[in-house]
Amino acid sequence: MLWPIYVNFPLEEFKRQEKAYALKAQEAADRALIVNALSDEPKSYGNAFYVEKDEIKKSLGYEREDDLKVEVVKKAFIYRHF
Repeated sequence: MLWPIYVNFPLEEFKRQEKAYALKAQEAADRALIVNALSDEPKSYGNAFYVEKDEIKKSLGYEREDDLKVEVVKKAFIYRHF
């Protein structure tokens, strides 16, 4: 799931809320890419998170413009009935 967000509360508050966003993403999908806007006015600190289940696996970092590279592999389920 791709989840664009716009969070512009103070940076320390956003850092405290990271886990809450990961948990919320889990309600919709096992894997999610959460992307926050980066702006000067009003101040928004950016960042992107790759979340699996409810755990942040990768993070771009705050106040950076860059690419967050993640590998997404679809797992196949094979059922064999003999």
